[in-house]
Amino acid sequence: MPSCRLSAACFLLVAATWLSSCGAPKMEEPTAPPAADSADSPAEAPLAAPEAPVSIERVEPVNTDATPPSAAPLTVNTPKVALLLGETTPTRAAMAEALATAMQAEGIAFEQATLDLIAGGGAGKLREIAASGVTSIILMADAIAPDALSLLPATAQRIALVDPLPGLDRVRYVGPAHVEAGKAAGTLVQGCIPPMLRIVVYCRRHKAPATAQRLEGLREQLSRTGNDIYEIVEDGGDPSRLIALVTEMAKKRPEVACLVALEAYQTEALVEGLDAAGRLGGVRLVCTGLSPSTLEGIRRGYINGSVDDMGTGITAAVVAAVRAPGGEEVTIAPALKLSDAPAALPVLPQ
Repeated sequence: MPSCRLSAACFLLVAATWLSSCGAPKMEEPTAPPAADSADSPAEAPLAAPEAPVSIERVEPVNTDATPPSAAPLTVNTPKVALLLGETTPTRAAMAEALATAMQAEGIAFEQATLDLIAGGGAGKLREIAASGVTSIILMADAIAPDALSLLPATAQRIALVDPLPGLDRVRYVGPAHVEAGKAAGTLVQGCIPPMLRIVVYCRRHKAPATAQRLEGLREQLSRTGNDIYEIVEDGGDPSRLIALVTEMAKKRPEVACLVALEAYQTEALVEGLDAAGRLGGVRLVCTGLSPSTLEGIRRGYINGSVDDMGTGITAAVVAAVRAPGGEEVTIAPALKLSDAPAALPVLPQ
């Protein structure tokens, strides 16, 4: 029955064609997910690490005004100064008076005491000063004993004023450059006498550190022209004694051509002693300092020149030092003041 088989085959073919035209659902094969490095889909970002816990602190409000608030005075850092004099001399007394005036003008608490710092005296006063809360201690002495030094407060600044204290630790020097001052005196001597003439030098105590440094500078300068110091005379800081020494020397030693005063207080004594011996204006005079009497002698010609070793700013330098502890040393370079009067002609006081 071939015709029946053909009819059945035709029937199946027609049925399949009809089903496909009716849009029967089509089973799709599963597709693989896109690769991670596909150019069409960006890579996923790595997972971020968990954040650390946040600590919350109290923040003070900030002043945003154009003018900041004024700070309260720092009483801890307010300078309080003690001046210790190892020995009263005319130079130290004048300096102490100038310092007291300057400190008062600056509103700085200031006290002074004269103690035997070399023999270790005044221990009770030193303990009292140490307990008073001083911030700076100014020392004007040729030396200070270890026992006295140990009583000074360790937190206070130590200033050696005018008189250096070599060999001591933690001491800040403020004062003249003594070696240079000695050289300046030598320059004045060289300008008023020829070489090889005799020179006598007057000092308070030649072994004091300041005097030793000045003598060093004076000798160095004089050696350049063949001059030398004939004699060094100590007066112990006593002007009356110095007048007698100068008068006696001027009467007995006519060969002495020049006198040098290493201390400011000695100028008037040298003038008075030479005047008493009748040799004022004949013996050349080189002095220290610019006191009114010294300037008058320079103007009139019986003082040939003077070394301005202190300058006008030494008290200001001390005030600055006590306001800023721990700084470097302050040395004042000397200046020269020369007479305009003819050196060859003696000019006597009128």
